[in-house]
Amino acid sequence: MGQCTLVNLVQLKVRDLKNNTKFLLLSFILAFIFVDVGINIYFAWFSSSEDMSDIPKLNSGCINVLEESYLHPWFGPLGVQGNTCDTEFNNRYGLKSKDYPKENSPDKFNILLVGGSVADLFYMHNYQREPELTSGLEIELNKRYKSKSGEKISVFNAAKRDFRQPQALHFLIEEMHKYDLIISLEGYNETWAIREKRIIPNPPVEYKVLFLKEELEGLVKNKRIIENTFLKHLGFGKLYFRFLNREIKTKFYEPLVYEKISIESEKAAMEKYINYQRALSSLCREFKKSCVTFFQPHPGIQKKLSENEKKVVQLDNKNFINSKLYEKVVTHQINSKLVGLTKISLLNLFDNIEDDVYIDHIHLNYRGNEIMTNKIIEELAKLNLIVRK
Repeated sequence: MGQCTLVNLVQLKVRDLKNNTKFLLLSFILAFIFVDVGINIYFAWFSSSEDMSDIPKLNSGCINVLEESYLHPWFGPLGVQGNTCDTEFNNRYGLKSKDYPKENSPDKFNILLVGGSVADLFYMHNYQREPELTSGLEIELNKRYKSKSGEKISVFNAAKRDFRQPQALHFLIEEMHKYDLIISLEGYNETWAIREKRIIPNPPVEYKVLFLKEELEGLVKNKRIIENTFLKHLGFGKLYFRFLNREIKTKFYEPLVYEKISIESEKAAMEKYINYQRALSSLCREFKKSCVTFFQPHPGIQKKLSENEKKVVQLDNKNFINSKLYEKVVTHQINSKLVGLTKISLLNLFDNIEDDVYIDHIHLNYRGNEIMTNKIIEELAKLNLIVRK
């Protein structure tokens, strides 16, 4: 009888334990759902405006670009034809241009454009896609002009977002012999480096994937796993996905070790910029090439901004280069005369132009690039580098 009572007692305890376990499990599931729904509500109501659009795209094509790159990573390519990182128009060097000539052709007058994103967009302005990517500058030049020897003019691009001197200088060491005229459209990115007192220019952001490959691959792998499953739509999954995005973004945008090395003063940084120009002029003389540097316009200098332009250029934004420093840098450059290199300021390019020409703090719309195209052609004609047909 006592044994039977003991057995019953054990059975009751087991049943209670099962019931408690079910209750605890059910409580845990309900708590998870409650917290998960709460996280989703938080994202829906409070975090929907968070902008994660500037997180670099990290697909396998980008990560493996080094295998098909031709130039030193600081000075040239970021992507190759066929990958999915905004490279629809890229040539084999990873730059938006038709493929570079193997040698200087005697029946063509080859022009190479170098610079940063302003120059890159300028090259793409009014481009002709077929039969090959052709710059709007080349199209306009060939409508009205030819070289002094009568050759057809062909324009190639070696500009890229974030590029600045001395990146163009190093590129030209490799490529200058193939061209008859070098046009550099620059100033803003170099002034940025002067403000930050940097010794070495930072590489374009996308390229950091090659420096940080091992650190990023695990984060990117986890991000892809979540991105392609239902986990991304759960509150906890969404929270982890945001965490991974922030980690990737932080690693991309924090300075690399060498980027933290600085020059002791703004004056010294400005002199270093002059030294880059001296080196470029020496290179032009050595290769017996014509070289022209155009200093791009700034929205805060000699342009009556429309109400719309005032909103997009953000002249009071301290993250951007102010007009006072930019004008100081350009004036310093123009006053430094160098044999073999012609310097031309475009600061007054939009004087008396009432049309909207700026799309943000420095880049130009179609109309702005059209005006700059005509001005550059006009200056090249004044220098007797091209002649009327």
